[in-house]
Amino acid sequence: MTLPPALSSRRLRRQLLAAASALTLGASVFAVSTGAHAEPVGPDWTYDQDRLALDRSDISLDEAGITDLTEEIDLFIRLDEPAVTEFVADQVQRGRGEPSARARRAQAERVSRQHDAIRGHLDRLGVQEQSDLRVAVNGLRVRAQVQDIPELADLPGVVSVAPVTLHEPAN
Repeated sequence: MTLPPALSSRRLRRQLLAAASALTLGASVFAVSTGAHAEPVGPDWTYDQDRLALDRSDISLDEAGITDLTEEIDLFIRLDEPAVTEFVADQVQRGRGEPSARARRAQAERVSRQHDAIRGHLDRLGVQEQSDLRVAVNGLRVRAQVQDIPELADLPGVVSVAPVTLHEPAN
């Protein structure tokens, strides 16, 4: 049995760096944003799908250091609908200016609908949702068995599944 590459430490570090960057970008965008000069985005808006390319190469259980497939671990499931900060950054990058508050709320609703859609799959698999994120990154933190990872990675709209690592401050 093989697992998605999200379990490799190099990929996890890149994903954590991307999430931290998104949080930083989101905080700076919202700090300077008034949203009054931008127009809402209509149904013709599309996200740059090239930025969501998936690397589905396999990794062996031995390489990942996994010995118990029934062990429950915390995972982060990243979804393909752009989070609110990604949406804002994309609009600014395209030269459309910062989206209005209404456009941001509409994007948050799209993210919420995607969360609702995936929750049915999680219930079917017996996976417990711990929390969800909409603003900096779009995804769900869940508690699941290691053996569920490949099935979670194949759910519609899933970009990646990666273990959640908690860090304690050193000082």
